[in-house]
Amino acid sequence: MKKGLALLISAVAFGGIISTGLTSCGSVGTNTPIPEGQTIQDATIRINTHGDLVKVEIKEPKESYKAGDKIALTLTFKDGYGLHLATINGKDIENVENITLEEGANTIDIFVKSLTVTEGSTNLRDFVFEATDGGRSYAITSYTPTGIYPNIVEIPSSYLGKPVTEIKFVTKEVINPDNSKDTIVVSRYLFGGLKGVKIPASVKTIDTRIFRSNSTLQSITVDEKNTAYSSDGKVLLSKDKKTLVAFAQGISGEYKVPDTVTTIGNDAFYGTMKLTSVDFNNVTTIGNDAFNSVKGIKEFVLTDKITTLGASAFSTCVETEKITLSNNLETIPSNCFYKNSALKEITIPSSVKNIQDYAFYDCTSLQKFTMNEGLEEIGRCAVSHNLIETFTFPKTLRKIGEAAFAGNDRAKTVTLNEGLVEIGKSAFHRNLRITSILIPSTVTTIGEEAFFAGLSLTEFNVSGENTKYSSKEGVLFDKAGTTLLAYPSAKVIENKTYVIPEGTTTLAYRCFSAVSNNPEGESAKPYSITKIVIPTSVTSMNESFYLALLETVEYKGTEAQFKAINFNGIVWNANASGTIKIVYSGDKQ
Repeated sequence: MKKGLALLISAVAFGGIISTGLTSCGSVGTNTPIPEGQTIQDATIRINTHGDLVKVEIKEPKESYKAGDKIALTLTFKDGYGLHLATINGKDIENVENITLEEGANTIDIFVKSLTVTEGSTNLRDFVFEATDGGRSYAITSYTPTGIYPNIVEIPSSYLGKPVTEIKFVTKEVINPDNSKDTIVVSRYLFGGLKGVKIPASVKTIDTRIFRSNSTLQSITVDEKNTAYSSDGKVLLSKDKKTLVAFAQGISGEYKVPDTVTTIGNDAFYGTMKLTSVDFNNVTTIGNDAFNSVKGIKEFVLTDKITTLGASAFSTCVETEKITLSNNLETIPSNCFYKNSALKEITIPSSVKNIQDYAFYDCTSLQKFTMNEGLEEIGRCAVSHNLIETFTFPKTLRKIGEAAFAGNDRAKTVTLNEGLVEIGKSAFHRNLRITSILIPSTVTTIGEEAFFAGLSLTEFNVSGENTKYSSKEGVLFDKAGTTLLAYPSAKVIENKTYVIPEGTTTLAYRCFSAVSNNPEGESAKPYSITKIVIPTSVTSMNESFYLALLETVEYKGTEAQFKAINFNGIVWNANASGTIKIVYSGDKQ
């Protein structure tokens, strides 16, 4: 089965954009027959806020498309306008009547220029200025060329006799007809369609997010008198050339970071699509979002010179299959490799002490995750939703965070380490194939629903030396045996009846969650237990039978005694028949 291919066409002119539907000639509807299991999204066109400057049509449209297919566009421009540049996934299109579609989503950008006005592009009226610093200087927030679309734009150094000191990334909030709110990026295509940008000496602050999605930009140059920034002729650097501030995204192929650079700044390569590799050279620090949403690079090798990574540094690099981590990292920050859907395996170096929240979340192709001694803490949702079957934790690990390994429905074996202290809430939520869990002696905290919906789980075992927890016939209790903490969902009892031991006083939060489920698909078919017997010693229940497909609950006391139990919220959910039979055996005595 081929991967689905979505088609998106954007027509961009002079900055701001709005959305309209594609002309009927080129529409690809989701209701058309889709061969070979493909999924097709509606092709759409985005027109700039200045009006309908171009009509885009697909010649001889088909019902569905796949990678390698060719399409031809017909562009009909409003009088006085013409084509400046067309790109597909950031790469130049030589002929809009012969475009080859690529694997996955295809984004076609059409940049429109004016043909009637021939004045230079550096006219002040081409820019939108905003007063800053109490009116003592100005910032540029938008650029709209009124003449022939230039290859290179020169940022003005002054406006109304005052210096231009900033290039801003601007957003605005809009209210939709349903009163919901959206944030619109005003500066999204600030330099879209340009080959180069020249920065004057006056500019001291640049929000590098303005360079996102500018896939045509091949050079960023800076006046030598600028005291904040410099350039090597292509990329934007700090004045001392130690920080790579922004990468010109039109540069393609292999790229070696300049020798002087030790820091790659926030957003520096965000969304780059034309590179095939990066040599980090002397880099020691990689900033927040530095390589977020990069495409085209199959492998990153983080050399041992690198000691610090920023949050989301390599997030959503959906084409990256291999990552080698530096042996001198201490922390893998939050969202660092979030949704790297092509990544297949990763080895955590022994230098790493902390894997923070969502670091490897939703890496859906990840099959092997090797942790070395030295790792101490794994954060919230850090390694959730993947294909890993076996987890073995190092002896140094102390804490597994909330939902750290949730949704790993291929996991079969989890070996918890002696030395582990805390297992967070929902830590192994919906690990469907794990059959048994051994709680080490050192564990003192197990969060609510830590093993929720472990639909193959038949037993909990607890080290006899553990001072907080115990196991009774495979069921998890506190050490005193008075609080029933978790019943293994797949534990089968004779006659499918579980009798809660006398002396139990508390049924913990969702402790019988998802019993009677079949992990192989027959989720409505009871196969573990269908009846629970509750002794009169129980005085408290907290949503204890949530999603339990029970048929009968027998209470050893009277109905009045049962109603006096301290309930909190939902006590149980009905089985497939919609009813649970409650029997009060104390009323018969």
